This record gives sequence, C-alpha cells and structure tokens, in this order.
Amino acid sequence: MNRSQKNILIVDDDADMRFLLKDFLRDMNYRIQEAQNGNEALTLLRNNGQLDLILLDIRLPDITGIDLLPEILRLDPSVPVAMITGYPGVEIAIEAMKKGAADFIVKPFKLDQLNLTINKLLNKRNNGSLAGKTEANRKFEEVSQQLNKKIKELNILYSITDMMNSIKDIEELFDKLVELACEIVNSRKAYFMVFDRDSGEIEIKSARGLGQEIAQKTRFTLPANIMDEVVNIAQPLLIENPEKYPLPSFLTGKSVVSVPLSIKDRPFGILNVIDKLDDTPFSQEEVFLLHTLVQKAALNIENSFLYERIFQNIGETLRVLVQVLEAKDPYTKAHSQRVTELSLGIADELRCSQEDKDTIKFAGYLHDIGKVGVRDSILMKPGRLTPEEYEIIKTHPIIGEKILLPLGLLPQERTLIRHHHERWDGKGYPDGLAGDQIPYLALVLAVADVYDAITSDRPYRSAKSSAEALRELEAESGTHFNKDIVKAFNQWIRRTSY
Repeated sequence: MNRSQKNILIVDDDADMRFLLKDFLRDMNYRIQEAQNGNEALTLLRNNGQLDLILLDIRLPDITGIDLLPEILRLDPSVPVAMITGYPGVEIAIEAMKKGAADFIVKPFKLDQLNLTINKLLNKRNNGSLAGKTEANRKFEEVSQQLNKKIKELNILYSITDMMNSIKDIEELFDKLVELACEIVNSRKAYFMVFDRDSGEIEIKSARGLGQEIAQKTRFTLPANIMDEVVNIAQPLLIENPEKYPLPSFLTGKSVVSVPLSIKDRPFGILNVIDKLDDTPFSQEEVFLLHTLVQKAALNIENSFLYERIFQNIGETLRVLVQVLEAKDPYTKAHSQRVTELSLGIADELRCSQEDKDTIKFAGYLHDIGKVGVRDSILMKPGRLTPEEYEIIKTHPIIGEKILLPLGLLPQERTLIRHHHERWDGKGYPDGLAGDQIPYLALVLAVADVYDAITSDRPYRSAKSSAEALRELEAESGTHFNKDIVKAFNQWIRRTSY
C-alpha cells in the first residue's frame, strides 16, 4: 500500500451509499473500510488500528451516530469524525459538535463538495489541530470557539439552502447569489459572470459594489490561467496575487475568490468575490462556504432548466392534441391560436405582468382541450344543439382541467381552462361563479373566446363583422362580461386594427 494513502472508514447501513462513497474515494487514492452498523465500526476500530477519518451516518440500525461518536473517540481521540445525515437540524448539529464531531455533511451532497470537506479535515489532522481534542485539560474557551464557529457555518449552509429553494426566476437567482456571497464572507464587491457559448466571451449578469450599469455592459474573454486553474478543473481558487490574472482593473482587488459554476459538468459561469470589508484574507472555510453556495445555485439552475424542458415538452404534446381536435372541424380551425392572440392583446392593454401573459399563452391555446372527451357527432353537428347535447358540451372545461391535473405543473392554467365559460352575473358554467369569484384571467379569456366565435363561420350561421361582435360584447358588458375587460378589448381592437 502507498505510504501516503489515508485510511477512511465509512459507517452507513445504506449499501448503495457505502458503494457510492467507496467507489468515489478509492478513485481519490484513499484506502476504504466499511461498516453497516455501530458494532461493526467499533470492532474494525479495535482490530485495525489507527484511522485517518470516519464518515458516520447519524441513523444506524443498532445505535445512533450521535451515541456511537463518544465510543469511537474513546478508542481513538484524535480521529476526525464527519457526521452524515439526510435530516439536518441545528439542534442535531450542536449535539454532534458537543460530542466531538469534526464536521457535518448534509445529504444530498455533491461528490466534489464531499472531497473538499475530506481534504479540509485531513489537512487539519496533518497540522495537528484535531489531535488531543478530547483531552481532559482542553480549554473550555477553545471548545466554545470551535463550536460557535461550526454552528455559524451550519446556519449559513441552512440559510443558503432555504433561500435558493425559494427562488424560481433565474435572474433573481443571479442577484441573490451575489448578495449572499457578500454577506457570507463580509465582502465589499462580488459579481457573477455567464459564458456566451457562441462568442466564447464571458458576460456579467449581476454585480454588487461595482456599479451595476457599468458591470452589465462588461463582456470580455476570461484569462487563460483562470480557465485552466478554475473553470477546467471546476475548483475554487483563492487569488492573492491578482496581477498574475489580467482581469479588468475594476473587477479585481487585493484578494479574490473565484468559484466556477458548472451545469451537467459543462462550464456555465463564475462567481468572483473581491476583498473583505475588514481587509483580512479569505479563509479556507470561507472559500468552502462560497463553493457550497455556488453548488446550491447550480442545482437550482439545473432544476429550473429541467422544469422548463418538461413544461415545453408537455405544452408541445398538448398543442398537437388541440391541432388534431381542430383539424376535424373546419369551423374551429386555428380558433385556439386566435383566442390566445386576442387574450394577449387584452393583457397588453390592461398592462398585465409577464407571468400573467405566460399563463394566458399556455391556457389560451389549450382552453378547449376538454373537447377531446366530447363525441364528434356533437362537436361537428351541422345545426343547433339540443338541450341534452348542450349539457354534454358544457362538461368540456371540467374534462380539460382533468387532462392537465395529473401533470401537477399547471395550477393557474388549469383554473383558466375550468372557468373560461363562467359569466359575470353567475349564469355561466361549470361552477356558476359570479363577479370577482371568477379568476381575472379567465374573464379575459372569456371575452376573446366569444369574440372569435362571433366573427367565425358556424354550420348554422355566417361570421359577423368585428364591429357587430364588439357591439354584442358591449351589450353584455356587466352581465356576461367584466366591463373593464370589454372596454380594454375595444380599445385594443381599435388601436391595432386587429
């Protein structure tokens, strides 16, 4: 065995987790032993001599990791023990630290983050900072200082997770990433850059302490040594000799931490944090926290991209279904597309938010998708419907909502599809909602839907003109329709000559 090879014991009852850790750590040139419960771990420790590090799961079948920890340290007081848990909590972390844990790892974790933690603990062990930590004469002040430092670090990690999980918009994520980076290390300046794959340049997306207007106009080619030492190996770099890295002068300082962000192992961007407010150097713990922050942001971005791809795929599939439905009936061909365009026109006139417009765009195209559950003989009947047939037609908003319900992604859109035939006076369907009980965007969709129906040919009548349709909408304003929406629609039609 290589004399420099370190011995690591993995204690976890999950065989898959042990295999994952063992496979990864062996590739990193560590000698691995494993135990599936507390009793096996103690036996290995008694029989196999000194270990360099123990990765200990908190949940074990015969004893908790918290209770096993003192037993381990009685056998080897100098071995660093990193606790692993999928159920994080500050109280558990404090108890573990009080009993001698050297660090705390929260599942799920990225393997490179785990590697950073292991390197940090092994370096401390080599430097002797962990030796003798359970000696009776250890000063209380040293224990308290170490504990408080670790609790602060854990609280920061939990805050990072909570904040990142609450962010849905990617631009907001860039801003929050920079803001949190400055707060975590008490820095005066930070900025986040994203690679432009077409030009090969890097562009600043968010900045703090630089002047946002100047920063957002900045594009440049990243120096080759930063590409080699940060981006290509996907590891953070503490730059204490900035003259070696020729960045624009206003993007550097006395000390810079440069942290790469990768998506699916491909370079996506870089977070640079410049100079602390108290002018002290960045510590390795602070570099670790910034790296963790960036990794959490990367997971959030990956999830955002995945959500968008799923959303787009679902949307395309459902649109094809609508096209098939409309292709059966020449009288309704492109009806959904026109209703969507008209609804977006009303939304523009009403100054609706982009989020509302996105909802309209999706729901407008799919508002009649429930008609796939109605017999063709009723849908394409070349005359007026009987009362019984009309009752069947009235089920299509409910069917449409049920089609989207299992997808679990589209609550606002489902609401519009269910309620686009409600009336302001409460005489609509399927739920007979009235006035402000009806979702506002469903009222927008209702006006566009009826206008297109009036101005389109039907088997039992010819299309009416736009002017005639507008008069009918105005006549039913306040009974069938919301007055403000009819007014906005009228203004938009006259302004755009649609």
